[in-house]
Amino acid sequence: MRMVATDGHRLAFSTRSLGKAIPSATGIVPRKAVTEIMRVLGASEEVQLAITENQFVLQMPNFVMTARLIEGQFPNYDAVIPRTHPGKLAAPRSSLSAALRRVAVMAEERNKPVKLDLSPASLKVTASSQELWEAEEILDVEYAGEEMVIGFNSRYLLEAMAALDKDQVVFEIKDAQSPGVIKSGEDEGYCCVIMPMRI
Repeated sequence: MRMVATDGHRLAFSTRSLGKAIPSATGIVPRKAVTEIMRVLGASEEVQLAITENQFVLQMPNFVMTARLIEGQFPNYDAVIPRTHPGKLAAPRSSLSAALRRVAVMAEERNKPVKLDLSPASLKVTASSQELWEAEEILDVEYAGEEMVIGFNSRYLLEAMAALDKDQVVFEIKDAQSPGVIKSGEDEGYCCVIMPMRI
């Protein structure tokens, strides 16, 4: 089963084996329905899913939800996911998330921009505000690639990492103008593509 979601600034992709062959079906499920599924679904509950010509159906014991599918064509997400990544960073998710949260306190509220300064064995995370406040933190990381400075919305980075099941996060970057890709070091079935920001 393949699930993809995008808001135009970022794209999340997850694929999972169901253990058996099923008929092919595809559809665009409304965000409100997905939010409701996340609210009622337990971590280990078994569910049945169905996609008809114009409806999505989720069934659990004592609960059935239907939602009308969105009409139209979903963006070509394969074209959005970068295939070459000269820069590759690996770090514990817990320490990277904590550093981003601390530094982002000083970032502008609207887009929460942070600057990532990548160099071999270290990552410098910086944020500043119009009031000239600035926060900076340096982390020991594994990084292979050219030295690079790139900006991202810190909230997008944190939400992408929060979806990972494992603590090791891999961040693949081509250059300062191209999307970054966040993955788990142990789960090839999930990735999140995030557009950079001009800092």
